[in-house]
Amino acid sequence: MPPRKTTVKATLSDPDPTELIISYLKSQNRPYSATDISSNLHNKITKAKTDKFLKEMFERKEIDGKVSGKQWVYWYLQVCCGHSSLQEESYGSQ
Repeated sequence: MPPRKTTVKATLSDPDPTELIISYLKSQNRPYSATDISSNLHNKITKAKTDKFLKEMFERKEIDGKVSGKQWVYWYLQVCCGHSSLQEESYGSQ
């Protein structure tokens, strides 16, 4: 009889699932659905848990999203660097 496969359980050294999702969205810089995120992370987080974490992060305003057809699409919120005030000043001086 072949040996049993050992299952990998989450440990304290594993990253927080929300941090993993946010870092993925930030690095990709484009909108994704829960299914896409789960499969692109090679099922480190299940689709159901990914959907749950995305909804929680959306409610806390950590990410943004909208309905696209029957599913939600989420993306990372980009922080403005303050360049807009410089652009407004240059337009005002012309």
